[in-house]
Amino acid sequence: MEHQPPFSGPALSSRRALPFQPCKLSLGTEARWRLFRTIEVLSGLRQRQTSRPSSQLTGPIQASLWVYASTIGELNAIEPLLRAIHQRLQHLALTLITDRPQYAQAYARAYPAALVYVTEGDGSEAQALARVRPPAMLLLAEIPCMPFDAPCRFSFGFVVQAKRRQAPIALLNGWLYGGRPASRIDQLEAALFTRAYLSALDFIGAQTQEVAATLLARGASLAAVTVTGNIKFDSIAEQQSGHPLARRLLHISRRTGRRIIVAGSVNDRRELTTVINAFARCRSQGLKALLVVAPRHPEVQNVRSMVQEMLVALGLRFRWYSEAQNLPPDESKDCLVLDTFGDLRAGYAVCDLAHVGINHNVLEPFQHGKFVTVLPGWQPAYPSFAVYRELLERRAVAECPDTQTLSATWARHLADPAAADKATHAALAGLRGATARSLEALEPLLLAAERRHRGNPNADAACEQP
Repeated sequence: MEHQPPFSGPALSSRRALPFQPCKLSLGTEARWRLFRTIEVLSGLRQRQTSRPSSQLTGPIQASLWVYASTIGELNAIEPLLRAIHQRLQHLALTLITDRPQYAQAYARAYPAALVYVTEGDGSEAQALARVRPPAMLLLAEIPCMPFDAPCRFSFGFVVQAKRRQAPIALLNGWLYGGRPASRIDQLEAALFTRAYLSALDFIGAQTQEVAATLLARGASLAAVTVTGNIKFDSIAEQQSGHPLARRLLHISRRTGRRIIVAGSVNDRRELTTVINAFARCRSQGLKALLVVAPRHPEVQNVRSMVQEMLVALGLRFRWYSEAQNLPPDESKDCLVLDTFGDLRAGYAVCDLAHVGINHNVLEPFQHGKFVTVLPGWQPAYPSFAVYRELLERRAVAECPDTQTLSATWARHLADPAAADKATHAALAGLRGATARSLEALEPLLLAAERRHRGNPNADAACEQP
């Protein structure tokens, strides 16, 4: 497949010279919003609970950079770009908005100075937030490209509040997951405002041409859309060589000359069987290797029993990592079962090749320059799909349909790792740059947010229409 360069309505280089004029809501959209709010209030389906302290909505009025990210994964996905924008707009108070209460603590750890605002998707919440933190700019992280995609509960009310204050709205790293509204009130909101929502976005950074074309067909402005690529490829992989698991694997590899294969987030019996049988096949053909396998949900006894049964049946000597952590490295074992949480990335960092379980994070080992294999069967509804598909199309990962193909692919790579590693690094270099492209296209919007509210924190704070 030929990979086309990023495009937009106006060329990227010409955007910076264009004076930014934020698009406005039409009178018809404003009228429909007031009608919808009446229905929403009367329905009683979005009664806001006391899930966050009321003190979060008190204090001095501060012009704010609003960032909506439904999950921690989406917040992390735009991290390189968000850090750059936040550095540029330091005069704005950072406000992180999510509809998932379980992520509030993780958001606060990642951005300690930010206000974390948990929304249940009711239009009144956007109005309440805007009283204390009036938006100077609104950023949307990856989704929703359209209302309730994935799904998530992002009220059109946040768009309304931003537009009433002439705040630019930018969608970053856009991707479509094909979600559907979860309730009748959500369906009504989507029916009334999907086209108005898309036309209200002043900038849309789409991951692919396909996403861009879909959004344009459904109402996005041609001048707003740019194919930037995927910001996830710009993330810097953390060094893990000092991690206990990394030290253990490196010790075994240096002492025995064995190669390290890490199979992470392996999902079910079929995939576990394929991976373990492929390793056994490699060993029977004389390959000196150690398998580190990380099954999904190792805390579940049935999963532990299944893994143990497979390894014993094939005569593979193994140890559970939870039991080995405080013991010296055991050079006699064929397999280390990673049954702890938070250690997998250290294994990816030092392995010779990696296998990633279906629907999981193929970028984690890829960022370390590792050759990656996968099995087929990935689903578009998972956040990992966009990266998987991009790497597959560029032949930067090897998709292996069965045990024989997987074992042959592993043996071929380990016999000549330089060729595959060179291709991996070349693919990674070619995929980076979405952050820089996005910043260039965002320049007029950033200038507008910078000039409008610098030194005037009370700007537009009194915009209190329902």
